[in-house]
Amino acid sequence: MEILFPQGTKDLPPCPDDRAFIKVTVDDVVLAIKRSGKGKGTGPSGWCRELLYPLVDNERCMQMVALIIQAIINDQLSDELNEWLCAGNYIPLLKNG
Repeated sequence: MEILFPQGTKDLPPCPDDRAFIKVTVDDVVLAIKRSGKGKGTGPSGWCRELLYPLVDNERCMQMVALIIQAIINDQLSDELNEWLCAGNYIPLLKNG
């Protein structure tokens, strides 16, 4: 298992100060949610289509989701929040088919 999934380094290099700011719009988020497959497993965040799809018609909720995603992408989270969002154990499972 260690050969397939070697232990990574804990610390990632910081984002460069001159990186481009990435704007995430409500339309981006709604499109991504609608394009995601039904019944698919979640990523490290635990977010899946079934969790987010009921929110697509609520403009305010989608604005907040877009802002959260934008903050993650642009490395604008506090160290504490970043650690909380990235915490987890990854267990590979074999899938039939």
